[in-house]
Amino acid sequence: MKEFWTRRITLVAIPTAADLPSWRACLSLRLIVLAAAGWAGLTLLVLILGAQLADYGMLKADNTSLRARLASLAAEMARSRAELDAGRAADQQVRALLRLPPHSEAARPAAATVSSGSGGPGPADRALLQQLLREPARVTADPLRGDLADLRRLSRERVASYKEIAAHLAWRSRLLQATPRGWPIPGRITSKFGYRFSPMSPEDEVESREFHPGLDIADALGTPIRATADGTVVRARWSGGYGRLVMLRHDLGYATLYGHASRFFVREGERVQRGQVIAATGSTGRSTGSHVHYEVWWNGKAINPAKFLKD
Repeated sequence: MKEFWTRRITLVAIPTAADLPSWRACLSLRLIVLAAAGWAGLTLLVLILGAQLADYGMLKADNTSLRARLASLAAEMARSRAELDAGRAADQQVRALLRLPPHSEAARPAAATVSSGSGGPGPADRALLQQLLREPARVTADPLRGDLADLRRLSRERVASYKEIAAHLAWRSRLLQATPRGWPIPGRITSKFGYRFSPMSPEDEVESREFHPGLDIADALGTPIRATADGTVVRARWSGGYGRLVMLRHDLGYATLYGHASRFFVREGERVQRGQVIAATGSTGRSTGSHVHYEVWWNGKAINPAKFLKD
């Protein structure tokens, strides 16, 4: 075996040009094997270094992309905070116009109380993001996750406040549509709400005072009688002393009555709107002349319609 490694191999290089000398080298087999092994090791080392350089390039590209994403995220968070602050200001203005109290934030943890100052990130936010940009390899999701959770919480608060405002506006709309407003006919009041001397009692009757639960508004025969609020016709028929009576049930406990009509323009169960013609004036029932007997009820009790004429 020793003789094998001590064998010598002669390498001869003969140039093609005649003026160049030939080259000859006599090398042992061991030296040739060691040279080949060294070359293979060097090649492997170059390949490993090349792979590491490629990984470094990819890591550098990832870090550059991460920096860009962080910068974009920081700008987006700043815009989101500014928009939320603008929404808070608008929310406060709308609440002030509607005379609503500030949105309750009693359930918010004390450590999470949000300042009512102007929008945008503070110095601490900018310092944190600058540190993240300088050391992208050490970025963790925890700081950004906390900021995003804060933005989500603020968004939920704004949504809750807007829902409260929407509910209030819906209730105001219902109240506006259900509350009687205006005159049923453009006439003159001939008898007010409250106790009065009965116009139907004989002159020699001593006790002629009675409670008048509405207003008598006189006008020419056949004058259109209009509903003073949105509602449903619950009665459109002859009703004793009321004569031909139209009764409307409105929302939120309101009802209106229109008596002594000469004719109807609606049917029971029909839905009507404020200003719609429902009947015509007449003198049916217990009446002394052409007029409408107008009553306003709230929660089953007659109230003075005069204040609704002024609205």
